Amino acid sequence: MATTVLDPTAAGADRRARWRAPAGQPAYARPALLVITVLAAVLYAWGINHSQYHTFYANAVRSMSESWKAFFYGSFDPGNSITLDKLPGFLWPQALSVRIFGFHPWALTFSQR
Repeated sequence: MATTVLDPTAAGADRRARWRAPAGQPAYARPALLVITVLAAVLYAWGINHSQYHTFYANAVRSMSESWKAFFYGSFDPGNSITLDKLPGFLWPQALSVRIFGFHPWALTFSQR
């Protein structure tokens, strides 16, 4: 059985920083992509604290974020006795956002945008 030893200096010669463009592309390609991504994120979140949400569905999202049973069945109340008038899947992104970030108006509207 033969063993091949890799030369670490040869592998490191091709490594480039993540913000630099890959070989074969213009030098401005990767920095331009990063600038566009940051600009899109800023514009996406701009004025998110002024967004509005429906209080009925916000309360349903709160109960869905507190219980997995309420999450899957779309229960409006924590006791899981009242369900929504729509399919629960349309509130799943908001419920997950509230479960991660906590119940806050921007956590509700962030997943809507």
